[in-house]
Amino acid sequence: MSTSFDREIHRSRSTPYTPNNVLIFAPRAAKRFKVTGSGKILFGKPGRRHLASSKNRKRMRRLGKIAVLDKTDMARILENLPFR
Repeated sequence: MSTSFDREIHRSRSTPYTPNNVLIFAPRAAKRFKVTGSGKILFGKPGRRHLASSKNRKRMRRLGKIAVLDKTDMARILENLPFR
């Protein structure tokens, strides 16, 4: 049997708590992405930090370059950035 107390707990778990309508963002995203003047988002490619002996030199050079984020991911990343 469900009580009003059980429904209240379930409702509070499903919605995140935002005190005083504070803008919530992920500060860890700010150090991984950069927004250019034209609005593109740049990021460093993953996979270069460890296990380098099994990767060839061409692959390591390619992983060292900065890449432009795809348009399909831009909205998801922009909502986590403190700057826009």
